[in-house]
Amino acid sequence: MRTSVYIPKELEDRVKEAHPTRGWSDLVQAALTEYIEERESPPEFARERPPTNPGQLERIRERLLAEAREYYEIGYRRGVQVGEHIKWWMLDSLAQRYAWDVHRWLDATSEDVRADGKVVAVPLGTLLGLDEFGLANTSMGLGFTHALKDLWESVVASHDAEANEEVAGEDGAVT
Repeated sequence: MRTSVYIPKELEDRVKEAHPTRGWSDLVQAALTEYIEERESPPEFARERPPTNPGQLERIRERLLAEAREYYEIGYRRGVQVGEHIKWWMLDSLAQRYAWDVHRWLDATSEDVRADGKVVAVPLGTLLGLDEFGLANTSMGLGFTHALKDLWESVVASHDAEANEEVAGEDGAVT
């Protein structure tokens, strides 16, 4: 990217004195990098973690891991339930158009989703009864997404297997 920047004369003089051999592009890039790194680093008091009891952290980790798994399983089961009445075009759009981004997919409205040439004017989340389900929880949303992805992949894999069978001759050789 090329851009122009105003540098006051006194600042220009100070920079030239401090770095007489460096070019302006190099100086600006270095200054911007330093600025960003400084802003992203934690404050001095938070740079080191205080000593803790490893056993306590492990107990907490185990509890949270079990809770996360519970939410994941709830989401997965809900995804399977949705699979009972979802239309192929809906699932295929999640895979192909939305790259498994369930949140964007559920918000898709008449501007985004078309079925059989008709415009769907209701968000998919409403159509599928998921408005109140709470997929914002990442563990639950991940389980939901995995269930739908497993269903989609099973359909695609069965189609691929059928296509391979059609190509194979009676002796099993691919023609």
